[in-house]
Amino acid sequence: RSFARATNEYAVSASHMLGHRHGISGGGWLQDDANALVGASESRGWFLTPSTSFGRYGSLTLEARGTRFAAGALAMDVPAGATPTSGNESVRLVNDEVTGGGSYFVDLLGLQFMGRSLLTSARRDFSGAGVGSNSSRQMRLEHALLASRNHPRGTLQVMWQHQQATGLGGGVLPAQQSVQVRIDRLRPLATKAFELGMEYQRLTIGGGVAPFAMARATVTIPLIAHSSLTLGAERNPFAGVVSRSGRGAMLYSVRIERTTRLPRPVRGATSQVFRDDNGNGVRDGNERGVADVAIRCGSRMVVTDRRGRFDCDEARREVDARTVPAGLVAGRLRLEPGESLALRVLQPVRITLRMTSSDSTRVTAPMLSRAVVTALDSVGGKWLARSLGDGEFTVDALPVGTYTIAVDGADLDEPVVAVGGPARVRVGADRPDEAIAVELRARPMRLRSFGEAIVKPAAPDASKTTVPSRERASTRAGEPAPERPTLSPRPNQ
Repeated sequence: RSFARATNEYAVSASHMLGHRHGISGGGWLQDDANALVGASESRGWFLTPSTSFGRYGSLTLEARGTRFAAGALAMDVPAGATPTSGNESVRLVNDEVTGGGSYFVDLLGLQFMGRSLLTSARRDFSGAGVGSNSSRQMRLEHALLASRNHPRGTLQVMWQHQQATGLGGGVLPAQQSVQVRIDRLRPLATKAFELGMEYQRLTIGGGVAPFAMARATVTIPLIAHSSLTLGAERNPFAGVVSRSGRGAMLYSVRIERTTRLPRPVRGATSQVFRDDNGNGVRDGNERGVADVAIRCGSRMVVTDRRGRFDCDEARREVDARTVPAGLVAGRLRLEPGESLALRVLQPVRITLRMTSSDSTRVTAPMLSRAVVTALDSVGGKWLARSLGDGEFTVDALPVGTYTIAVDGADLDEPVVAVGGPARVRVGADRPDEAIAVELRARPMRLRSFGEAIVKPAAPDASKTTVPSRERASTRAGEPAPERPTLSPRPNQ
């Protein structure tokens, strides 16, 4: 006569990725419940869901599952002091179902579409004292179409469902159709002053029953200290409240909600994802961890806590690059057990090329825009700078470290070299916008000058003196030949 209950539950599930596009998961469960007043019940089942991805064309998931539910109600005339057993059951219900189908998901033009179809075969056995034995079969077909759009200012969802069941007890159940339109977290203003939520659902059961309509609207107002106030109004014909006019009465609700973050201990968290501000690959005391980075740990996903810590004992540890915050880059995505991940900081670098004053007329600033400028790190990695015109270049994102700026002027009219050798620049998290000027000079010009002409006078002659054939000049007897001037070529010769 006293209340007593015992429950056992077992569950197992497994999943495996077959490459990057295919996967399969499956599992099963078993639960039994014994109640001294009601009776014993048992539920068990299994599921298998293979899936494949077609890239931008969507993904397909097949589904197969089976369930069995059995329950027995005890007779009410159990003698006092006696222990109820399964032999006292007066009524027993067994329901077996096998379901198969699939769903298809695709992202098109910013909208997410999903279609799903399931076919279920059900068998129901009902037996007991005074009712005999009754067995029936049923076939149930379900379809669903879903279209949704996620936006920073809200989420819009439209869903259509159809269900048709036949064969239960020799009769035919009417078809059920429902259309649901739902809007969540709609912010009509740029500020977060309030959020709106709206939902409308229309349910049709057969052809002889009037459709049921349900409407709901909520307004959420943020308050201080992580709390919020939600006001709601709903008209629901299934709520059991009917007004004098026969229509469903309005239901109003007020909800005050406050959220807080409780400390969560992380057991065995030997790895960490941190922001490597100085680019040395080792976490220093002033470098903080990075939260909410997803890491695939074997067949499951783990997320770093607010200190960047995570716990994973599996050999396969791979970082999801899509969850790395903007402005940071992971040097590697696969990690060894116990290894931490250093996220390098990305910073822009602006490079200005200018000629020395003596060569600025030969090589102008617009000509320098045809040069190729690269930043070389300590291990030989190259980052190509893009030209901004008039000798200005920029590398939009460089990890923290020291780089050598190389200038290739092969496409220029005049070869150029850096004054004092290649320039170096250090990129650090404490220097958000680094700028460097590289001074260039053109190739040196070698000017040739002719030396003095040496004239050897011949035998004395009273009228003239003979000079070399290449230079004939009139001189007086006994006078030396005039000094030959030095000739310099023109600057561009």
